[in-house]
Parts: sequence; C-alpha cells; structure tokens
Amino acid sequence: MRSLPPRLLLLLPLVGACASNPGSLDAGPPPPGPARADADLPGAVELMNFMILGPGVAGAGQPAVEDFSELAKQGYSTVINLRKPGEAFPEDEAARAAAAGLVYAALPMRVADFGIEEAAALHKILEAAPEGSVLIHCGSGNRVGALWGMYLGLRDGLSPEDAVEAGQRAGMHSPELADRIRMSLRG
Repeated sequence: MRSLPPRLLLLLPLVGACASNPGSLDAGPPPPGPARADADLPGAVELMNFMILGPGVAGAGQPAVEDFSELAKQGYSTVINLRKPGEAFPEDEAARAAAAGLVYAALPMRVADFGIEEAAALHKILEAAPEGSVLIHCGSGNRVGALWGMYLGLRDGLSPEDAVEAGQRAGMHSPELADRIRMSLRG
C-alpha cells in the first residue's frame, strides 16, 4: 500500500476532533486506488444531487430524516455530514442516523477556510467506517465535491487543477471552493 503524502501525515493527529467519535478513529495507511477499494459501488438512492464518487462512497445534498432507513436498507453503514451547526438540517440527524443503524460523523466544512485538515479528517473517517457504503452530504453536494477533490488531490498527488477538475466531476460548482483547493494544494 502507498503511504500518505507528508503534508497529510502531519495533520492526522490534529483532526481527531472533527469526527463524532474521535476515540474510534485509527489513521492507517490510505487504501489503494479508490477510497474504499474493497467495497462495491454504492446503491443508488433518491437524494438531491446523488452521485457515486467511487467504490463504497457516494455524495449528495441533504437527506430527509426518512432517508436514513432507506440508506441502511441499501447497504450504507456511515453518513458524514459536512454542514455547519446552524445550517438548516434536522437537529436530531445524528440520532436518526443511529436509530437506522448508521454510524454518523460530523465534519463541518466552511467555504471560506476549508483545506487539508478536512481532507485528512475525511481520510480518518473513511478508514474507520464499518463495512458498507458511506454517504457524504452537505446542503446541495457542492461541498461534497470540493472535499472529494481535495481528498483525491492529496491522496493521489494530483496537481491543483486536476484536483479542482475531480471536485467538479463530484458536484462542486463554486469558484470559491475551487480556489480553496488550488490554494491548499499549492501551499
């Protein structure tokens, strides 16, 4: 297996608090190839801007509370919420996901200052996720695409422009988020 780029390795100890259960996260080496190379493609579900990002990982906009049980039925094990506190999402989203049998992780992501730290936190959450597919969501899928592009850029050593393109293919449409990817990966 490949090891993480040095920039990402330095940040792993700093991001444990980004997950809802930091004590259970074990930063191992990145999986080869796609984020969850041992996983099948996620099942399609009816969510706003749903997109398969890679084996075992999908992205979307905000799921409705009734969608959590459907995600579990479709083989999802984990939900990662990129929305910040105060955004319009169910206050009890974590409890509803848990009631459906899903692991829930909160990774609040702002447009203005997201970067390598969030990509490192995503890596840790993906590594710790139990067997089954992972759904990453925000309000519309825009931040999902940006974070996925940053994650792939770091994991695969992509150029900033290639990471931006990966983010756009994954649903990012914000020029501000594209600029954050460029700035973070050039740094």
